Amino acid sequence: MRSIIRAGLAVTVTMGLSVVALPGWADPDLSKPSQKSTAVPRALGEIIPARAQAQMAALRPAKAASDRIQATIEARRVTGLSAIMVDANGVDVYWKGELPADLLAQLTQAVGSVPLRVRPARYSRSELVAAHNTMVRAIVADPTGLVNAVGIKPDGTALNVYVRAGALVDPSALPAVGVAVSAVPLAGRASARADGSLARGQTATASPCANRYYCRAGDIAPYWGGARISTPISDNCTSGWAAHSTVDDRRYLLTAGHCANSGPEWGDIGDTVWTDPARLHEVGKVRYKVTSHDVELIEAPGGPGIYTGGFTDDVANPVGGWERVRPNLPVCVSGAMTAAVLCDYTVLDLDVSGVFDGELYESLVLAKSPSDQPCTRTGDSGAPVFTLDGGVVWADGTLTGVQEPDCHYMYFQDFATAAADFQITADSIFQ
Repeated sequence: MRSIIRAGLAVTVTMGLSVVALPGWADPDLSKPSQKSTAVPRALGEIIPARAQAQMAALRPAKAASDRIQATIEARRVTGLSAIMVDANGVDVYWKGELPADLLAQLTQAVGSVPLRVRPARYSRSELVAAHNTMVRAIVADPTGLVNAVGIKPDGTALNVYVRAGALVDPSALPAVGVAVSAVPLAGRASARADGSLARGQTATASPCANRYYCRAGDIAPYWGGARISTPISDNCTSGWAAHSTVDDRRYLLTAGHCANSGPEWGDIGDTVWTDPARLHEVGKVRYKVTSHDVELIEAPGGPGIYTGGFTDDVANPVGGWERVRPNLPVCVSGAMTAAVLCDYTVLDLDVSGVFDGELYESLVLAKSPSDQPCTRTGDSGAPVFTLDGGVVWADGTLTGVQEPDCHYMYFQDFATAAADFQITADSIFQ
């Protein structure tokens, strides 16, 4: 193992760990690319509820404008930004101090016809991040486990400190970090479990794929996201996104870092469900891993698609690229073991840090779905989290875990963080 220092962050990189997919049939002739077709968009109604479709469509203009705003501000290297929020009526920019007139003119030009609202902020982004990091160090050192996680309120007005539901917590009793603190009840604990079981409605079979070549249950190159993968120390996980390096153009699959964790909590379970271990088909090796962000790269040839159908079929949707995550954004997730697309998740909080099964994960996104929606399953770790536009999916991140026992709270790492960690971009049909 070795450490890489990037942007002041110590990054743990694990080299050479094999990752395998479990096709359950004799190895296909990978020299024949015609064996795997291009991902064809499914009908929107088959994937996401009408309400989520309408929300995604309504937010897309403001979402695109917010990305242009952020790029403009970052290019200027100015301080004062606190937060950027979007809704169907436009973009809100929270700014501490006076926004320079020339920058306001640039932002107005960047949003085009999308309404721009500049609002005063109590804290800058840098102040909030510094306070967040101080609070995280405090909760890691707290043996009571009273605090589940720490985030930054979407509008930048305070830190969100997620405490055990039912606990009587006076915010003034929490460590002083220089910004306002809001105590938010959240039942249970955060958990990231990489081991899995049979997908819903599935039984053990020696040849899982309906087309006998590739499906969620056993993918072939070029690999897509949403497929079942296995490592020597985790029974089941899910591939996230095909990506390539912007430095040397090498090809990778992005997934959850804990899918290749070392430690007794994951164990070497082995796989005796779908295929004989002697017939495991190697996808590639984990080349880079950022433990604190729960992301890793498997060196393997991928393609711009993710599985969106059942466990044994080859139904998939093409990938348009990746996008930044914003508060209030509706997102979907497509886990291999769930063998379905789950939507109606709404992003609640960004920059969430918490202890998952003894491991500190940072810079996560917290989203929640209605209580009547099915939850993700163990083995969905690493699954693609996304939005959808006209049948084309856009990468938002990879699944880390859920809150237990209320699994309707979902944690994922946003693609923007992985892109900065590894200098990658998502494979796209538009490339």
